[in-house]
Amino acid sequence: GRTSVQSQNARIALEQQKIQMEKTQSTVSKDVMNAYATYQNALFVLRAQAQNLETARRNFDRTDEMYRQGQITSIEFRQAQLNQLNSDVNYSKAKYDAKLAELTLKQLTGTLF
Repeated sequence: GRTSVQSQNARIALEQQKIQMEKTQSTVSKDVMNAYATYQNALFVLRAQAQNLETARRNFDRTDEMYRQGQITSIEFRQAQLNQLNSDVNYSKAKYDAKLAELTLKQLTGTLF
């Protein structure tokens, strides 16, 4: 009687632990997949921002030359400077976001050393 109830309770507790472990594994797996997708997206944004930065630098170089030749106003020149500065900031933020996403992924996969 009594050992039978204890045995049943132990089996139920074991089953509950198995269910909890499966839920935890599922959650971790989902977290890793989400972190990987976030990392891939961050790398895509980083590449796009690198291209934007290069374009802004070329545009500024061209604008600088035009300003020196008196072909554009100081307002247009300042706008080109601002565009380049914004591109620099956006690129730096994209680098930071990509590194943060990479570290999050490594942390979740246990490869952060």
